[in-house]
Order: sequence, then structure tokens, then C-alpha cells
Amino acid sequence: MQTEKTAAAYIRVSTDDQTELSPDSQLKEIRKYAASHNVELLEEHVYIEAVSGRSAAKRPEFNRMIAVAKGKPAPFDVILVWKFSRFARNREDSIVYKSMLRKDCGIDVVSISEALGDDNTSVLIEALIEAMDEYYSLNLAGEVRRGLREKAERGGIITVAPFGYRIDDGKYVVFDEQAVIVRSFFEDYMNGVTLRELATRLNNLGIMTNRGTPWRSKAVKYVLRNPVYIGKVHWDNVLTQGLHEPIVSDELFGRVQKRLDNAAMVFNKGEHQTIRLPDFMLRGLVKCSNCGSTLVNHKKGTGLQCCTFVHGRCAVSHSVTKKAINQAVIERIKADLDIGEFVIEPRIVRDTESDNVTVQIESLKRKLNRAAEAYENGAYDLDYFKERKAVIEAEIEKLGSPEKKKKDVLYDVRDVRSGVKACLDLILDPEASETEKNVALRQIVERIVFDRRESKVSVFYR
Repeated sequence: MQTEKTAAAYIRVSTDDQTELSPDSQLKEIRKYAASHNVELLEEHVYIEAVSGRSAAKRPEFNRMIAVAKGKPAPFDVILVWKFSRFARNREDSIVYKSMLRKDCGIDVVSISEALGDDNTSVLIEALIEAMDEYYSLNLAGEVRRGLREKAERGGIITVAPFGYRIDDGKYVVFDEQAVIVRSFFEDYMNGVTLRELATRLNNLGIMTNRGTPWRSKAVKYVLRNPVYIGKVHWDNVLTQGLHEPIVSDELFGRVQKRLDNAAMVFNKGEHQTIRLPDFMLRGLVKCSNCGSTLVNHKKGTGLQCCTFVHGRCAVSHSVTKKAINQAVIERIKADLDIGEFVIEPRIVRDTESDNVTVQIESLKRKLNRAAEAYENGAYDLDYFKERKAVIEAEIEKLGSPEKKKKDVLYDVRDVRSGVKACLDLILDPEASETEKNVALRQIVERIVFDRRESKVSVFYR
């Protein structure tokens, strides 16, 4: 008796197709197909999402399914879809992923509503179906884009309400509580308040963006650049007069644009020019004592600052000159050498090979459980079940029983001292480059924590 195939289900719906079945309806039809074709649908492998299907890159559940399918052994034998267009509306994606699944994983993609045979003609029919789906998708996208463009030209709403507005009866209406904040952005920025300071102010008050995320400098800048606040609608290079009330005046908006443009010119020092700061001794090693983020170049490379503070997401400034922090670290290392005590940062070494084997064993155990259930339900006779059980158990035995191990390294303080001493000699060498000093420190230092409030540096060694 042949064992039944196992299957995953991929279900996708999109707002640009009003004729398709709902997710529940698609799943219902897939279950019916599986039951009538001796296929076991694995409930843990039902992938559902509601996004456009033109590109696989924008489908997280699709990508998760593909990643799972690559497991060894394959977790299922076939992927069931309601229509091939649910799997992909882009022929390139379809060819790439179907070929990969068939050749590398032994997994087929089956459309339950577009039955195909096993002969050569079915390959041609499948290609024609996919070509028609892609044409429909491209044509529909063009129609939608033209419709949105026409709506924007009439001053209509084509996006969700921006911060400072809400939608009422199909129009943007000023949301007074947020509008006050928007006006303060424009006025305070013209009074010299920085983007980061504006973001930090709102985050400290617990005020989130409309997406429910903390404010960052980039989000504040987006508000200051958005012409919606002077009553305009901007979409796809179309800028027209909207139907909503402005929050700031044209005059104030114009002055803010000039200041932003001037700031960008100063920062870039010329169009398309990228400024690469030289390497420095403590690159990537110093952490903020408040949030744990890395201190990065600040004040044109003369100092360091917490990177999340720069973006308005850390409440404590850790600004320090490179000269001061370098000297503090050197003094700390010297003191640790004199005392002979070193704070060792514990490290966990992950055995990725063992992790992969563990996944394979778990998959085999699930197969064994399914085989037992099939025997109990009468799908397998006793001889076939025993044969199947023996094969799976042999595979498990062959893989072994790996465990994730925490590898504790035993340190001899004399070895640590000699390594720290050699590193200190190098970073004190005036002939050594900043890169050489950074490499040497990384050999002995896991991280350095700088507490500006206490003017304290802590070094954690490897």
C-alpha cells in the first residue's frame, strides 16, 4: 500500500481581485481536494496572507513557506493552491520557485481548480495559465495606477490619513490634538530645534506615530517635507490642490523647506558626495550604558554618540570626544592589569550543524507519528507500518541525538594577562594605525560600556 502524500496549503487574497474566494473558502476547497485525493493536509503548514502577488519579495508567508520547504528531509510532498495565480503572477518568480521546489526539494505545486495531467501538453497549458495571470496582473496594476492618478489630480484621498488629519466622509479633516504637534514641528524647527530633539520630545511624552512606532529624525523630516500640510495632494509626481484644510501656512512651509535644503547641502558638502570618516580605535566596541546601543561617529568624527540617541530613541546623551574615551579605556585596561582581575564576558557558541540535525530529527519524528496514526486508522496494514517505522527509526539513529551545548571556556588569568598586556603595548604604539588598534582590541575585548553620568568605563574581556 502506498503512503498518502503530505501537503502544505498556500492561500493568498488581494484587494485588487474582487472575484477571488476568501481565505476560509480557499482553505475549505483545498481541504476537500486533499480528502478526495488521498493527500494529508498538514495544519502546521497552512500559510495565509493578504497581499498583492506580483512579487515574492513582498510576501512574508510565502517566503516562510519556501524556507520551511528547503528543510531536509522535505516537510511535505506538495503545495496546494486554489489557482496558480495565488502562487505567483510573475512568470519569473513562478519558474524560479517551482523549479527550485521540484529539483531541490521534490515538492510539486498543484492548483486544485486548474487540473493538469502528467503529459508534456500540461507543461504548455500551465505556462499559458501563468502568462494570462501575469497579463491580468500587469493590466490591472496599470488601471489602478491610472485611477489613483486621476483621483490625485482632482485633489482626492489616495492614502491613509497623515499625522495631523483623520478621514471623515472621504475627506481629510484636521485632527486638532495632532495638528498642534505638526505646527510645533514647523515653528520649533525654524527656531533652531533639531530633528532629533523634536523626535526625542515626542518619545519622552509617549506620543507615537500613526503607525504606532516611536518617532525618529526621518519621520519628523517626512512631516516637514509633506505638502499635505499646506492643503496639497502629492502622489506619483502629481501635486495638486487638495480638498482639505491646511495646518500650516505656505510662507512657513516654504521657509522650512529652505532650511532643510541648506542643512542637506552642509551635510553632503556637494551633490552626491559621500564622506567616509577614517577608522578609529574603538569602532564598534563602545556601548551606551542606558540602551546598550553602539556609540558611533559624532561631531564630524571628533567624538562619539549613542546611535539610537541620534535617531531620537534613547533618552540619555553619551556624547564624548574620541580623545577622552580613548584615554579612559586605556586607563581602565592599565588598572585591570595592575589589579590582575578581568571581567570575562560569557559566550555561547551555537553549533549550527547540530541545530540543523535537530530540525531533521523532529521532522522524522512527526512522520513516525503520522505513520502510527495512519496504521491506527486502517490506512496502513501492520507489515507496511513496521517497514515504514523501521526506515524512519534507522534515519533517526543515523542522525544521532545532538544537543545545543553551552561551551564554557576556562580561562587561565596568566593567559588573559599576557593577551591584555600585548594589546596594550600595541594600542600605545604611536606607529600603529587606528585599524590595527581596533583589530587588536577585538581580540581581547567583547564590549566596553560607557556611563556618561558616572564618567565610568567598564571593559568586558573575551
